[in-house]
Amino acid sequence: MEHPLAPGEKLDLTLVFSLDAEDGFAIAECLELPGCMSQGRTEAEAKANVMGAIEACISVMLEDAIKSAGAGREAGLVEGARHRVSLVIPHLVDSRG
Repeated sequence: MEHPLAPGEKLDLTLVFSLDAEDGFAIAECLELPGCMSQGRTEAEAKANVMGAIEACISVMLEDAIKSAGAGREAGLVEGARHRVSLVIPHLVDSRG
């Protein structure tokens, strides 16, 4: 069962760290976002770098979702129109057990 995030609720993601035997760099990978990884000279640097990669991955996912939702529709401007939209982000990892 999917649980949408409530306003202000945090999204828990799993980071896995490994060491590149060739150059000694720490590698950080986000398990919930396949292919989302980064590296750094230290584990702390790899973590900071992968946080930026996570932000970029989620941003691209949202852009793609917005574009595909509007695909095939002509954008028309309606003078004075107002719209309310809701964004529901599914839990990638349910921290509630």
